[in-house]
Amino acid sequence: MRAKVIIPVGLFGLIGLLAISLAHRRLKQIDPAPPEVKSVSEVSPDTSAPSAVAPPVFIPAVSAAAPDSTLAEPETHEDYINRRIGELMDLAMTDEQSALVVILSELTNPDAQVRNAAVDAAVQFKSPDAIPSLQGAYNRTDDPQEKIRISSAIEFLAVPAASPIAEQN
Repeated sequence: MRAKVIIPVGLFGLIGLLAISLAHRRLKQIDPAPPEVKSVSEVSPDTSAPSAVAPPVFIPAVSAAAPDSTLAEPETHEDYINRRIGELMDLAMTDEQSALVVILSELTNPDAQVRNAAVDAAVQFKSPDAIPSLQGAYNRTDDPQEKIRISSAIEFLAVPAASPIAEQN
């Protein structure tokens, strides 16, 4: 009976030690060594200071060779456009009225790509409630290609879903 208790407890202890060891190794890989520490007097000696000795202040040395991986790269305009288009397409797949409000708000976006994605998302949403906002966007734009795209969207949304024309598409 002792072996029945001792063996499982020993195995669990061994597994626990192994897990701790692996976790310790991973932490060492992330931060292999603590930053070097230099005193203020080593960093910039000040000869004009009074003769009284101040206690040393320690400042961690920053290595220029290894940039900090926690700093994120700034988002480029292209990244913003791609992210926003993806968000609009995700919203178009929902049936929530609040998603349609967000989609239609992008019809006034200064970027033409985002406006076009908003038109596509409004069509994908398939709600005739989008028609007034699309008509407003049609009246605001001077681009003929954008006018064609918006008028096609309005026509698509204006056709009732139960009509024979909609069933043929």
